Amino acid sequence: MKKFLLIMSMLCTVTAVYPQARLGGTVTDAGGKPLQGAQVILSTGSAMAAFAQAGADGRYEISGIEPGEYKAEVSMLGYAPEARSLDIEGDMEADFALTEDAHVLDTLTVEAERPRVTTATGHIYYLSKAARECGDPFKALQEIPDLISNSVTQSVASVDGQPLMVLVDGVMINSGIAPIDPKRIDYVEINDVVSARYIRMGVKKILNIRLKPQRAVYTFYEYGLRNDFPAYFSSTWGKLEVGNDKLSFYMDFGPELTHGQKSYRDVRTVSDSYVKSVSTRTERRSTLWDYTAMLKYRPTEKDYLAAYFQGDNGRQHSKARGTGTFDGYAAGASAGNGLTTRYVGDSRSTVYAGTLFYRRMINDRMDFENYLSGTYNYNRLETDSRDAYPAQVWEDASDFRTRRTTLSQSADFSWDVNDNTAFSAGNSTTYTYDKLTDVFSANPVYRHKEWNEFVYATLSGRLAGFLFMLSAGYEGIWRTSAGVFDRYARPYGVATVVYDFGRGGSLSGQYNSNSAPPQVSMLNPYDTSTDSLRRNVGNPYLKPQNTQGAALRYSFYRNGFYANAGVDYTYISDRFETVGYTDGDGVYTSTYANLGRYSNFTLNCSAGNRSAATKAGASFEQWFEYFPGMKAKKSFSVSAYTIQSLGRWTLYAKAGYANYSFTNISATRNLTPTSYVLVSYQCTPNLSLSVGTNSVIKYSKARTRVIDDGYELHMVDKREVFHPFFLLRWTLRKNVEKKIKLDNGIMKDIQKGINLQDRKY
Repeated sequence: MKKFLLIMSMLCTVTAVYPQARLGGTVTDAGGKPLQGAQVILSTGSAMAAFAQAGADGRYEISGIEPGEYKAEVSMLGYAPEARSLDIEGDMEADFALTEDAHVLDTLTVEAERPRVTTATGHIYYLSKAARECGDPFKALQEIPDLISNSVTQSVASVDGQPLMVLVDGVMINSGIAPIDPKRIDYVEINDVVSARYIRMGVKKILNIRLKPQRAVYTFYEYGLRNDFPAYFSSTWGKLEVGNDKLSFYMDFGPELTHGQKSYRDVRTVSDSYVKSVSTRTERRSTLWDYTAMLKYRPTEKDYLAAYFQGDNGRQHSKARGTGTFDGYAAGASAGNGLTTRYVGDSRSTVYAGTLFYRRMINDRMDFENYLSGTYNYNRLETDSRDAYPAQVWEDASDFRTRRTTLSQSADFSWDVNDNTAFSAGNSTTYTYDKLTDVFSANPVYRHKEWNEFVYATLSGRLAGFLFMLSAGYEGIWRTSAGVFDRYARPYGVATVVYDFGRGGSLSGQYNSNSAPPQVSMLNPYDTSTDSLRRNVGNPYLKPQNTQGAALRYSFYRNGFYANAGVDYTYISDRFETVGYTDGDGVYTSTYANLGRYSNFTLNCSAGNRSAATKAGASFEQWFEYFPGMKAKKSFSVSAYTIQSLGRWTLYAKAGYANYSFTNISATRNLTPTSYVLVSYQCTPNLSLSVGTNSVIKYSKARTRVIDDGYELHMVDKREVFHPFFLLRWTLRKNVEKKIKLDNGIMKDIQKGINLQDRKY
């Protein structure tokens, strides 16, 4: 930590003594009224050199400029942009007076494309005029080459398949992307490298939508309906947001129903005591009620507050029946004996989450934000199992009840030191209490208590032709799990350097070091299995696993064509691995341990092209995984997508295939590709009808093999995936020109799915 602070201090000093000039001035309208929020961009060739926004008095300042010739472009929504050439040799003043833009939306305007801007963590993209005026934020985001944005299903994903966190104006509390008018999008930022603050949360990529400040009353309504044929999945939802520049209210509500979800499994288990073969058919049905409410308040130009509540109530019923054979090796046992199995499970869950958010804009260069959150999660899983063997009948009933309560606080301070350097620091404090009870079991009540404290600091900026980011964090955890007390502290660190070639693309190098504590389900030492010949237990003595990684990436984008290529290396010590043993009765016990060293090497590339009518792209990734004492495990994935627009018609299609996935004791091979097809017709600007299917083949298949300590499992999973559906969506935006600056992509799954029976082979 001392070395990191020393490095940051040296970098700040170097930045401060680097030869600099200053540009300042005022941006007003034709009548001399200051234009707050006007953007001033300095560029050399196709690369942006500096950026600033005018304050409440219309004043802007850019410091740390290298002497030379620049193009200065000033813009503000509703005003015609102004550009001029400046020869900056020393400190100078440049004032701009913008005239109102009398542009008529129905006329055709040709606008030059702004170049992509490379940052120390990724890239910034400016939307074209056509995208800003399309009326749909998901259509507008289709211009971003790092994203696959589907305007019909209202979904956004990363082209490389990495989990994506969506922020708006850098805030996690949100009312979603859908209510945003594309005219309000200032620019879109893609962060391929995230700071220690987000690494700790498991985030690998960030989409940050920056909005322009404007003033007007707005309303947003949306209603949607989806139904599969034959009956399999159906959902309906409604969304509403209404407000002005001071106060707004958002809510959504939507039930989801599934019915007749069928899957099939063939399992052959071999141990020193028996051979068991079973074919099982499972049917599932479920209901889910999801609801959200958010109140946002802006008392002053510099203060933002939000109160958010989200609830989920779900229920799932599963029923399975199977037949097979059981051949025991005991003396006198005969071969080919029949076996029947039956399983009934009923799961219910309730999640309530509430958050209070506050942001204070201290001045034009500093802001502070704070989150206070609380969650309550209740899950109940009732099971009834029966296995009829040749010589005996095994029956088991369980009633697992899990309660989780979480309280957390986090704060973040950010400071734009100058136009070349930015600094941020903050903390996160979390208390978690878990309680698991099995009413019908002799196991005692399982309790888990954990206190987590995390602090971090990040420095980023520009040094000559290079962009850099240094981020460090330190995490301390105190926990008691099943009566076992443990405490530990682990550092986090990220360092990245980027060189921007301008129109030739950008090259970045990254190093990161982080730690991951085990999940609560890995710590529970009591059996949570409903299998007569298998036990699942956790290990309360597990330690965190430590990860170090390095990456080198090249990115190119010009005139709609993009290409990316990269290599990644990851090294993990004390990795969580599945281990097991078989007792004298042939019962296999599975648990976890911190084992040895694991590493992987990854090659990845993607390319595509985007035009007004066609968006298409493809990606490929190759993995080499090295488990302790094993040869390299090789696997790959490939995917492609296309979005075709023809008048009111839109075709969206994607396909992919990943051949293998591995653990230290298992290998799973996917036997079928994934696919998705959707055709949409825009009946009116507010109403669309779509038909599609989740897959063009009827079944998906996968084969898994597990080998561990005299125990073998061979399994084939087959699932019905061909489900045609229709989708109706009605959307109305009215005067959507000003929303309190808290709109962003909400994380609705933070506390869902607390299921201590989850087990990966």
